[in-house]
Amino acid sequence: NLVITDDDVIPERDVILEERRSRVDNDPGSQLGEMRNAALYIHHPYGTPVIGWEHEIVQLTTQDAIEFYDDWYAPNNALLIVTGDVEVEEVKRLAETYYGPIEARDVPPRARTEEPPHRADARVERSDPLVRQESVSITYHAPSFRTAEVEGRADALQLLDQALSGGATSRLYRKLVVEEGLAVSAGSRYGGDDYDSSTFSFYISPREGVSLEDAEAALRREIEALIASGITQEELEQAKRSLRGSAVYARDSISAPGRIIGMALMAGMTLEYIEAWPERVEAVTLDEVNAAVEAVLEDAHSVTSVLKQEPTS
Repeated sequence: NLVITDDDVIPERDVILEERRSRVDNDPGSQLGEMRNAALYIHHPYGTPVIGWEHEIVQLTTQDAIEFYDDWYAPNNALLIVTGDVEVEEVKRLAETYYGPIEARDVPPRARTEEPPHRADARVERSDPLVRQESVSITYHAPSFRTAEVEGRADALQLLDQALSGGATSRLYRKLVVEEGLAVSAGSRYGGDDYDSSTFSFYISPREGVSLEDAEAALRREIEALIASGITQEELEQAKRSLRGSAVYARDSISAPGRIIGMALMAGMTLEYIEAWPERVEAVTLDEVNAAVEAVLEDAHSVTSVLKQEPTS
């Protein structure tokens, strides 16, 4: 029964505009990230920033907000996650008391847009005097936990990411930062909890005195070596130990398990799938990880993004 008027909405719209200006328009890295995503997703909505483009934000009205609320804010389109020192029956009673009277209603179908095949790699660059640390990232399309067509592929990619970037002894940090001394940071990222497709990326930031071109060349040499030879059994076992440890530490937090479960359920997974994660990870073989490398790291499925420091005049 909330009453929403222009007096409520218009000032909040201005807050969102200011948030975009401060977080994106004044941040060259964020600007580059938007351009990278637009190149990564030429058709899928993941190419559009969540906060929106400025020219669209300024056109939003109070009626837009109300219609969005009416479309999506229904109890049958929501998850309630409760963690902490609680009794299940009491939680159920409270949920039924306060949420039970809210009637379920039809929710618009969520048609999933498919990204078409990419047939060429892309490159985006951003130069700006505000850049303090130059960097290069190479991002590949990858399956998520929900969309992986090969069983265990997402688990294999998670282990690959851990082997490459799971701390000071991981491959990319050890080679590019410690041994070769080319970078202040280097690593990989995999986010398998997207509802649709996901990405696997590599990044490097050069040390002072090292050119961006040399840093990129070094990162590409590591990617080429990875494609040619994969990771080792020792790296795989270390990655498994690290992920098991992370899962144990997550249980020390009251909020972390609820957040992990809630995000996984909203991304299309089930409780059974979540609870079986340790067994699935333990069962991943070296051949499966290296097959994932070969399947995902294709140039035509990649976007290289370069952040440069533009000298001030």
